[in-house]
Amino acid sequence: VVLEVNHEIAHVPVGAIMGASCRDTFPFTLIHILLRSSLGLWVAQGLDLRSNAAWEGLLAGPTDGPCPLPEGAMTGASFGLMDREDLLQKMATSRLEGGKRLILLIGEQKSGTTALFDLLTQHPVLIPGKEKELHFFDFHLRIDECRMNSYINQFPSQVPNFFAWSYVDGTPDLLCNPIVARNTAELFPGGVRLLAVLRDPIERAHAAWDETRRAGWEARSFPEAIVDEFPMAQVCGRLAAEYFTVLDNATALDQIEADYFRKCVLVRDRRCWLTSNMTGQKPHCKQYLMKGFAAFHARVWQRHHGMDAIHFVRSKDYYEADGAEDSGAALSAFVAPIFNHLRLPAYNGISKPSDGGIQGCDHHCDMLKTNVEDVLDVGLRIMMQELYQDTMERLPQVMGCTCNREPRQLHPPGCAEALPGHHGEAAAGHWAALAIVSPGNFIRQDVQKLYQDTMERLPQV
Repeated sequence: VVLEVNHEIAHVPVGAIMGASCRDTFPFTLIHILLRSSLGLWVAQGLDLRSNAAWEGLLAGPTDGPCPLPEGAMTGASFGLMDREDLLQKMATSRLEGGKRLILLIGEQKSGTTALFDLLTQHPVLIPGKEKELHFFDFHLRIDECRMNSYINQFPSQVPNFFAWSYVDGTPDLLCNPIVARNTAELFPGGVRLLAVLRDPIERAHAAWDETRRAGWEARSFPEAIVDEFPMAQVCGRLAAEYFTVLDNATALDQIEADYFRKCVLVRDRRCWLTSNMTGQKPHCKQYLMKGFAAFHARVWQRHHGMDAIHFVRSKDYYEADGAEDSGAALSAFVAPIFNHLRLPAYNGISKPSDGGIQGCDHHCDMLKTNVEDVLDVGLRIMMQELYQDTMERLPQVMGCTCNREPRQLHPPGCAEALPGHHGEAAAGHWAALAIVSPGNFIRQDVQKLYQDTMERLPQV
């Protein structure tokens, strides 16, 4: 089979695609193949073409055998569950109990999910999988029983004899994916519990770039990376904003979710997965801006899972608790409402995670991190703020649904000072009120400096 992928010709043995194993390894790393033909864009669904060493067991069946290629994977068939009734029955009788014993920490990446995962799994009834990030639902968009077995097998079958134990999957790339929101809602009709950590989108984008840079996978400066991605991010932002204007039109919502997945989640930098000079290092292909549209991402999940399904956590709250003089007590207070939302017994034995957290220091820690203020000029910051203005205006209202377990109201208890409910407030006010970052005054001062000379001369003129 000859595939034209990212304008490069790849000669691929047909057996590597149509073979019985979905774990066949290509001589390069990729998640999705885009097949372009006169019939349009085909998505090669179910092709999990990744390193066996990295993913051994994740794709295995109940006896650690290979999973066959899903029927229709090469024809662009719709995403979703295969043999739905049998799959749901399997889930109901599995150790996940139809999702009732599963907690998904769905995102957002570079917002403190690892730190929160470390804290959560200190609770004696919360049991992690084999890894913090299992990346099952974002890599398996067509789910069959074989693949679902492989996911279930990531969690231990032997657990302590507690009444209310639960498993935790801390994959932070799920929040931005509307297909995952839809699939998990259908797969877990009994109600899976969801957590989302949110951070200032500009700082989050910088942190994602900085991590990729320190790992040796990003040669561009932060401004260069942002400028490269900005046109696509504008398309994503328009789709995200449009979503809130058609909330009473299910057909329109479905179409926007599909368009967003195709244009923003699936489509990657053309240099990402297939290059002619790969030397063992992953190419830079992060989408630094797309993951900042948190209001839209969260609203999609609320649509499919229910308005009160997600408990939102601000990364700033964690960092404040972590830096407190009595960090143990502060962190216990920080996680108390989270345990309450998860319907877990109170637990006050929380301690500060060890340096490096669960994943350790694996991102070239000898290379110092950069500060966003040092790499982002005023003009680019204003451009990014305009990109995120709509989502920052809507985010308090979206988060206000489930700041805690109290009934939905304009100013939920404990969040009143953080979540202004008046949608007409200035955008800068929402940035400050979210207590994520407060750039309003920062921007005003810099713009004033920009115009200082002209304002001094204008009266004379």
